[in-house]
Amino acid sequence: MTTEAEAILEQKGILTLLDIWLNAGGVIVSYASSG
Repeated sequence: MTTEAEAILEQKGILTLLDIWLNAGGVIVSYASSG
C-alpha cells in the first residue's frame, strides 16, 4: 500500500467519523430542544 493511498483512507476515515459525530450531535440537540 502506498503512503498516498493510506493518507486518502485516513482522511476518509476521519471525515466519516466527523460526519457520524456531527449527525449524532444534531440528533441530540434536536431531541433536547424538542423535549
